[in-house]
Amino acid sequence: MIKRNDIYICPTLQWYAIGYGQYSIDDMTNQRGMEYIDSKIKNDWVEKSTHYRENLGKEAFENEVSLYGKEMQERYAVLNRLDKEGVNLLLSPDSSSKFIVPGFGVFAGAADSYERPAVSGADGVAGPTADGLCDLPAGNGAQHELDLLGGGAPW
Repeated sequence: MIKRNDIYICPTLQWYAIGYGQYSIDDMTNQRGMEYIDSKIKNDWVEKSTHYRENLGKEAFENEVSLYGKEMQERYAVLNRLDKEGVNLLLSPDSSSKFIVPGFGVFAGAADSYERPAVSGADGVAGPTADGLCDLPAGNGAQHELDLLGGGAPW
């Protein structure tokens, strides 16, 4: 039904990975785009995340990370199946939570999704470029000039 109705799926995996504690605080603060976040905001995010992890306790936090890690594997399996079935996938701009940088979260989400066996990097980029953008109207003088693969836009 999803494919037949030409519905797009936007998995927002980075949001889950960060919310589910799959990254260390150092990894989150050093990811791409964080240099553009005000240091007060970053420090607040670090403080709150550290506080949560410490209050939960090491063993409980490790159990939570493990539990959510299994859920993430299920998400990757579903994403893999959707991709194999030819469902349209969009890269997510994940920007609705701490440690997710608007405009940069899309790259982390893609890396998180496509470094795993869920979807190939080429398929992950081709979906939103070749499929999604071709369907967008370029009216009012706007043009589509997105070339992520280096081979020229498909239109």
